[in-house]
Amino acid sequence: MSCQIHHGAEGELILEGDLQHDQAVYVEAEGRAHMHGRKRMIVDLSGLTRIDSAALSVFLSWTRYGREHQVGVILRKPCSQLLSLVTLSGIDDLLVLEH
Repeated sequence: MSCQIHHGAEGELILEGDLQHDQAVYVEAEGRAHMHGRKRMIVDLSGLTRIDSAALSVFLSWTRYGREHQVGVILRKPCSQLLSLVTLSGIDDLLVLEH
């Protein structure tokens, strides 16, 4: 299953399915486009079923881009797989995670 991207009623970006290497470039570009004209971007991750390190790269890229353009990036409802990757990578302080 590939990663599906939806726009929520409150302007949040909703990710569902698998976010892995083959989808990373597409998802990263969609997220950047979603940031235009916003003060913050909330990303609902509760629908992700499987991720790999490419997903982590996407989230770091969004965070960097957001900082450069004064857009706060909030990753809401991260899955346990993402939390493990973040902890193992030692980047807990680089991402804003909301449980």
